[in-house]
Amino acid sequence: NIAYLVNRYSEKIYTVSSTLLIRNDQMGDMSSSLSNVIPGGDIFSSQQNLLNEIGILRSYSLNYKVMDELPEFQIVYMGVGRRGIVETRMYKNAPFIVKYDNIDNQPLGISVGVRILNEEKFQLSIDSEFGGQDIRYLEEHSFGERFTEFGFDFTVDKRFNGTSVIQENGSNNYWFYFVSREDLAFQYKSKLSVAPIEQDASIVTLSVSGPNSNQEADYLNK
Repeated sequence: NIAYLVNRYSEKIYTVSSTLLIRNDQMGDMSSSLSNVIPGGDIFSSQQNLLNEIGILRSYSLNYKVMDELPEFQIVYMGVGRRGIVETRMYKNAPFIVKYDNIDNQPLGISVGVRILNEEKFQLSIDSEFGGQDIRYLEEHSFGERFTEFGFDFTVDKRFNGTSVIQENGSNNYWFYFVSREDLAFQYKSKLSVAPIEQDASIVTLSVSGPNSNQEADYLNK
């Protein structure tokens, strides 16, 4: 029974992979000069170039640039099941979208609940501690209305025009929180795997795992 419950309610993890060709012309004249002096120097320089490029792919600076260009990564959306037990990571498919001007102006890691009431209104809730104060908030809001309490500054809009935000067989309960680009960069640089498809090859395989395959694919493509 325990194994059944774990399998049913545990978050599924998906692995996504891609291949990348690393050009070998970045060494310029250094490669040809080295091959004339050292036997096998061209192979050595190729391997060094490959290792350098792999290091760049897994660097913090590159991953920070990637996260800066993926604003959807900076908000984690979760859908709550009808029984309030199962929670599902959502990516570009929540019925609403949180819009903001600057991620640096948002309190990070604070869960914000959204309970959709009808096509015009939702209930926003916060039950957390931030900045040494307890936050207890439960109020109705309209889609498109700006929220500027407790250091937040965002609006909750309908994501899909012409589509109902109400799910007839769902709980219509969700929550989200903001994540910094710095944390995302560290997270993804750590879990990104980069490996040559075979020894001395200039084609590498990139792979990354996460709870949403579409999100991980967007990361690799970027």
